[in-house]
Amino acid sequence: MASFPSLLESISDLNRPHIDSLLTRAKFFKDNPHLTPLNSTPKPIIATSFLENSTRTKHSFAVAIRRLGGLYLDFNAETSSLKKGESLEETFLTLFHQGINLCVFRSSVSHQLGQFRDQLPIKLINGGDGVNEHPTQALLDLFTLLELDGNLNGKTLSIFGDIIHSRVAHSLMKLLPQFGMKVLLSGPTEYLPPANEKLPLGV
Repeated sequence: MASFPSLLESISDLNRPHIDSLLTRAKFFKDNPHLTPLNSTPKPIIATSFLENSTRTKHSFAVAIRRLGGLYLDFNAETSSLKKGESLEETFLTLFHQGINLCVFRSSVSHQLGQFRDQLPIKLINGGDGVNEHPTQALLDLFTLLELDGNLNGKTLSIFGDIIHSRVAHSLMKLLPQFGMKVLLSGPTEYLPPANEKLPLGV
């Protein structure tokens, strides 16, 4: 995909053409599950590195990588040199020099990938970081919404609950207005963003 960012930390890293292209490809692969498009030689090696426990996100990536024809590596942080004091940058550089093409990373620390924005050690996708964002989950939610209703323009989506700690909600608040949707937040006051915080909630 032309000019696709090497670091996907936030929905803000994607422009509308990127998103439209992702949605088109996702629809194509869903309609053609027998295809394995990653048929290059050598096959790309894609790792998941989850410093926070996960079932749905981690396994979804693992299954998708294999179905698309890539080689999957589960990088276990608990048994890695991170436990001996190796920095995250050193770990990513090691993976890169071992031939890993892309790493899907999850952490309980918000904005942890931001430190690499100016000098990226490896191509990275944020699989959820702290209370910051979860861009891939938001993209999946958008794909589902478009399948249910192809025209989202002018529609309103309500998100209820603990908004300030929901990384998916933070990504959706940036993503859905790009498709003409208004996002309505609701929940106990202590779990909502401050009233004076500027949020991209649509029109």
